[in-house]
Amino acid sequence: MNAYPACCDLAELMVWDRVLTDEEAIEVRAYFQGRYNYLKE
Repeated sequence: MNAYPACCDLAELMVWDRVLTDEEAIEVRAYFQGRYNYLKE
């Protein structure tokens, strides 16, 4: 998994009516990383 902890309680919520494919899940995680830059090093 390429998910990382966020520095906030809840930045945004997205809901789908189906299970995402692996590729879609990767795109969603990339969207959140780009939008909120939640991985601080």
